[in-house]
Amino acid sequence: MRLIFCGIAIGVANLIPGVSGGTIAVVLNIYDKLIESISGFFTNKDKRLDNFIFLSKIGVGVLI
Repeated sequence: MRLIFCGIAIGVANLIPGVSGGTIAVVLNIYDKLIESISGFFTNKDKRLDNFIFLSKIGVGVLI
């Protein structure tokens, strides 16, 4: 649930002019994992499912 709420915060931040979703990700301390999951999704087949689950939780929150 925490990741979904983080995604909601990132989605809201993207709607507000002058506030970046990346900045909110840094504040929520998920930026490093987010970048690692995006890059590892295409390069690391062993962690692809874990990366997909992480990204889908963030994505659901952003869409909400």
